Amino acid sequence: MYVPGLLPAPYEYHKFDTILAQIKTVIEHQGCYWHWCPICHPNVTPEPTSPQLRNILRTIQKDKIIREAVKKGGWKLIEIWEHTTKYCNLQFKI
Repeated sequence: MYVPGLLPAPYEYHKFDTILAQIKTVIEHQGCYWHWCPICHPNVTPEPTSPQLRNILRTIQKDKIIREAVKKGGWKLIEIWEHTTKYCNLQFKI
């Protein structure tokens, strides 16, 4: 799902993981490796020596643009990092 008019081109159709339109909040679940988590990779900057690392650098830049646009648009962004949920023992009642 995307929020029309919130993000600039070419990201205008970025699909957020969850949109809570009533309270102008979007939720993103970020993978620590691909989105270069500041906790898991605190003092490391990926070097663009391989296509994989160039993709990570593009993702970091895209995430920055999206964060700024969401804030500028008056929305709240909640980012849930992989390391916070990876080892959780979640139990659901049906």
